Amino acid sequence: RVVAEAIAKRLAQPDPPEIVVVHAEHADGFVEQAAMDTARVRLIEELRAADPGGRLSFLVPFTGDTPIYCHAKVMIVDDEILRIGSANFNNRSMGLDSECDVFIDCARPANTGCGEAIQALRYSLLAEHLALHEAEVGPLLDQHGSMAAMIAALGTNRRRSLRPLHLEPLNDLEKAVADNELLDPETPDQMFDFVQARRGLLRHGGLLGRARANWRRKHGKL
Repeated sequence: RVVAEAIAKRLAQPDPPEIVVVHAEHADGFVEQAAMDTARVRLIEELRAADPGGRLSFLVPFTGDTPIYCHAKVMIVDDEILRIGSANFNNRSMGLDSECDVFIDCARPANTGCGEAIQALRYSLLAEHLALHEAEVGPLLDQHGSMAAMIAALGTNRRRSLRPLHLEPLNDLEKAVADNELLDPETPDQMFDFVQARRGLLRHGGLLGRARANWRRKHGKL
């Protein structure tokens, strides 16, 4: 929720960044799917409602028609910050599990000039996921103007591709599990809290909750 609210806040500001998230079609394992997949559906629904410019993309890597389980934790920001580590985008990683992440920030004097290497890594990842030569990536980005536009233009009829994540509708029980963070509490002590005591993904007054309310008013679904 904390990460999603930060993204929603930035998307609401003028000239929001393009954000491309590459991840697995489903979490690995029954419990993980019950905890992570349901919460992801709810978060993506709310983020899409808070993204009028369509700047946020959630994509799944495929080889042919087979989805690839992508479990890497890599983040590249503006070709200036690189993060590689073990932490996931869930509450357990942020407040319960032991994690180790490494950041390289070009703004630090010791890292001056590392931007080209970070950009080269981004191009390499795009090339890997889209069956391109690394030298092709830069010109294609210039041609299409953004990563999402380039990925969409290349299509899915390729040896490897990135495809939009398809969200399955949640039933009432799955919504309750996701909204109340039953299987992914924000802090260890919340493991023993009553559900009503938790803030939840769409808590009243929260940024995502307000985005959902605004979307419902706009579409006449109060």
